[in-house]
Amino acid sequence: MIRCIAIDDNAHDLEIIENNIAKVPFLELLKTFDNAFNAIEFIDKEEVDLIFTDVEMPVLTGLEFLGSLRHRPHSIIVSEQERYAVDAFNLEAVDYLLKPFSFERFLKAVNKVREQIRLHVPAHMPAQSETQNRDFIFIKSDYKTIRISVDDVLFIEGLKDYVKLHTTDKPVLSLLSLRALELGLPADRFIRVHRSYIVALNKIDIIEKSRIRIGQHSITISDMYRDAFLKKIQPLK
Repeated sequence: MIRCIAIDDNAHDLEIIENNIAKVPFLELLKTFDNAFNAIEFIDKEEVDLIFTDVEMPVLTGLEFLGSLRHRPHSIIVSEQERYAVDAFNLEAVDYLLKPFSFERFLKAVNKVREQIRLHVPAHMPAQSETQNRDFIFIKSDYKTIRISVDDVLFIEGLKDYVKLHTTDKPVLSLLSLRALELGLPADRFIRVHRSYIVALNKIDIIEKSRIRIGQHSITISDMYRDAFLKKIQPLK
């Protein structure tokens, strides 16, 4: 499933997007917004794969909104104006839908997103039971496939278009998504602590309020993942 949100200050246009999303089996609409500013906090806390956004909106335009995001999901611009197309593609928008558009044109756009996600995520997402006893993983990096021992992984950092595996040897960059790695690692040895971080439980040195220390690295525990993390480590009292 591709998890998405839609942003448009025109209620009728927003309803059209919502109805089109409902027709596509692989799209899941998480939330709609009538302005881009209110979507910022939601994206910071939730896993969003795709953003549909209008451009001309009060407070913050759709393009300003996308440009402000540190970790930018896939995006499809929906606008009545052609003149924003170049700026949209400079922000790596997957497609540009000119209002009014047909469902066929909408489907073509979301299929582009689906293909991009497919290229970055393995076709087979292993079940958690398949990963419990896994001692190593294979990661594609710089046109090579690298074997990495699970025990060597300190933590994993999600960046804009790729992830960085911090290991006891050296960092490894890959176009995998953080979600793909989360599913591919042993769930009893790793845990998500932030939208952008997965940590190895046996590599944690110190936990200080909302931060984790692994060697010289300091990693934030976000409110969204705090309870699950504390339940997982079960500190002695």
